Amino acid sequence: MVIIRFTIALLFLLAPILPSPASAAEITARADRSPVTLGESFSLIFEAQGSVDDQPDFSPLERDFEILGQNQSSNISIINGQMSRQKSWVVTLMAKRSGIFTIPPISFGSDSSGAVHLTVREAPAAARPDGGDLFLEVEAGPEKVYVQQQVLLTVRLFHRVEIGNASLSDPELTGSEALVEKLGDDSSYETTRNGKRYRVVERRYAIFPQQRGQVSIAPVRFEGQVAASTRTRFGLFDQRMQVRRVQSPEIELTVLPVTQPLSAGNWLPAKTLQLVEEWPQDPPAFKVGEPVTRTLTLA
Repeated sequence: MVIIRFTIALLFLLAPILPSPASAAEITARADRSPVTLGESFSLIFEAQGSVDDQPDFSPLERDFEILGQNQSSNISIINGQMSRQKSWVVTLMAKRSGIFTIPPISFGSDSSGAVHLTVREAPAAARPDGGDLFLEVEAGPEKVYVQQQVLLTVRLFHRVEIGNASLSDPELTGSEALVEKLGDDSSYETTRNGKRYRVVERRYAIFPQQRGQVSIAPVRFEGQVAASTRTRFGLFDQRMQVRRVQSPEIELTVLPVTQPLSAGNWLPAKTLQLVEEWPQDPPAFKVGEPVTRTLTLA
């Protein structure tokens, strides 16, 4: 009886200190943008809530991508006495070919991330072989639109030199009135053109021509200071900042008239159109004397 009691007591004492199974960390994965152009670098971002089982294994990425670099960061926050940990990994990649890719889950020991879908497109034929170390590239599409239809204008500044005090002009149109709206913030990345590595600043605009006819998008102009080295008479190099100015080619658009008289109703050229109704409750509930909010969204 004494031996049996001792064994039961020992098990009772050990039970509370046995480690409980660790819960799997939640790991999300995303690309910083999609699509990307072949020859451009992009970032694949992994974020983990909680502690991961082990360091990530990025080797599956090497099948379709070149790994240019990686870094990681940690963040600890305490809210209402509850501590949470977040860890991030940023992997800089460059695709080896164009196509539609499914980036497989990445293993973090027994934990893993989700898959990521990415489109890599061919580099546009508009790349300038004589661009040198600083040039502009502009794309607008579609080139034939209806009145008030959106034209997406993309401006890219390519540079292989350090620039400062830089300015980039907004697009100006001649031949028709138009509404011009800047879309989001500028994006930065690296790309390779004609065997040379460039840093790129990309800016996008939405343009809505208001009149039919031929419309010209004036050249976009860049002005900034770049570092330039000159040889002195003593054979030494003197580095100074020089002002550089470059501009893009002019772009022509054809704006077609509306296909119906405006008197027949409002004109709204769009690829898709959807009217969404929202109520605070689903299904909506009404009470006499109480206001009810109905939200209609046209998208």
